[in-house]
Amino acid sequence: MKLSFLRRFAAVAAIVLSSAGLATLTAAPATAATCTVNTYEPTWVSPTVTAKGSATSCSSAADITLEVYLFMDGTQVDASWNECNSAYSCTGFASATNRTGNQQWCTSLTVWVNGGYYGNYNKCESNNW
Repeated sequence: MKLSFLRRFAAVAAIVLSSAGLATLTAAPATAATCTVNTYEPTWVSPTVTAKGSATSCSSAADITLEVYLFMDGTQVDASWNECNSAYSCTGFASATNRTGNQQWCTSLTVWVNGGYYGNYNKCESNNW
C-alpha cells in the first residue's frame, strides 16, 4: 500500500513531545477491531537508537499498518512502514546512528486498522545517554 504524502505529512506534523505510551482505543465505526497500541521510548544500543511501536491483542484479525518515526531533537531521522494483513498484532521499528552529545530522541507511531485512521502516539526518552 503506497502511503499518500498527506498521511506522511500529517504523521510528521503530529509529533508531540509527550509521555503517552500505552493506549487502548476503539477504532472508528468502520473498523471492527480494537487493539492495544504500544509506543516505546527509543532505546540505545551503541551505536544505534531504535524506535518501536506495535498494535497488539486485536479483538479480531485486521489489516494493520504502522508508520514508525524516529525523531532527534524534533527532526525526523528515520521512518518505516509495516503492513500486517489479517493479523492480531503488528510491530514496527525505525533506527538511526546515535550522534555525539546529548539529544532528545522520540518515537512517533501512527496506526491504521482496516484502512481507518486509529491514532498517533508519541513517546520520548527519559534518560540521558
